[in-house]
Amino acid sequence: MAVDRDQVMRVLAGVAHPGGGDLVGRDLIRALSVDAGDCGPCLG
Repeated sequence: MAVDRDQVMRVLAGVAHPGGGDLVGRDLIRALSVDAGDCGPCLG
């Protein structure tokens, strides 16, 4: 199963920031890149 940048951003948008909002909404994710390599084992 390939994971793309949009999928990762959706998950990160669900992580609450202690000051309110989420990681994406607070602009804490700027330089995200997703490698198309095999990451099957790291996804569980």
